[in-house]
Amino acid sequence: VDRIDISTVGPLAHTVADAAALLAAMANQRPKPLPPPPGPLRVRFTTHGPLLPAPAQVRAQVERVARALADMGHSIDEGPKIAGELEEFLPVWQRQVADVPAWREGVLQPATRWLRETGRKHTRKEVRAAFEVLYARILDWFGDADLWLTPTVSVPPPAIGAWRELDGKEVFLRAAPLGQFTAPFNIGGQPAATLPIGLSDEGLPLGVQVVARAGADDLLLSVCRALEEALAAKEEALRRAEMERAMKEDAVDVTLPGRPLARGRLHPVTSG
Repeated sequence: VDRIDISTVGPLAHTVADAAALLAAMANQRPKPLPPPPGPLRVRFTTHGPLLPAPAQVRAQVERVARALADMGHSIDEGPKIAGELEEFLPVWQRQVADVPAWREGVLQPATRWLRETGRKHTRKEVRAAFEVLYARILDWFGDADLWLTPTVSVPPPAIGAWRELDGKEVFLRAAPLGQFTAPFNIGGQPAATLPIGLSDEGLPLGVQVVARAGADDLLLSVCRALEEALAAKEEALRRAEMERAMKEDAVDVTLPGRPLARGRLHPVTSG
């Protein structure tokens, strides 16, 4: 079905070790222990997507992961925004959706129907040419870095039913920012993983995406495992420090006041 080679399949797991084991099983291989990552690695990060920059609370989490890698001895630099524009990627995605067999078009979502209708207008030769241009641009943007850090999703999810009255094109355009940090690596073919990193001010989960060079899946998993352990240790240290601080501030003196001793008096014999 995927004649453009931009789709991928990967594991969803609670831990990096579980993800690595499931990925090995999907590749019909035996799971193997993850080695510690080599070092130092060249790491770049960006919070500026092709469509819009990430808000401050999302940027803070990406910088938090960058600091954790710096503490491990890796080289950290901020890089430019991800290369590419939506208008360049859109024909590729439209043709990809148009090539997927559909039994009943009428039951598809409006955005899917719009993508299929417009995708049929692009020849595969045109789409392949557009793909090659984007592929080269993303490789050039990746540069000599070993890893890149980005947000996974930098915008909050829409409320259920918020786009119900919109046409297919408008739904897609509003949804596009949700994938602005992940879609480029479908084009470039780099392995990527997302680490849950905390909650937003609204109580929604935030993730940081770690991206490695094409073919460096083992490196990606080993770095993610090291980050998982380092961030968990830091969280535990912060939790303990907060607990100790609270105990000192909220200390209560539960000792009872002493009972005064009665003053002595002379023995009757002595007093007589």
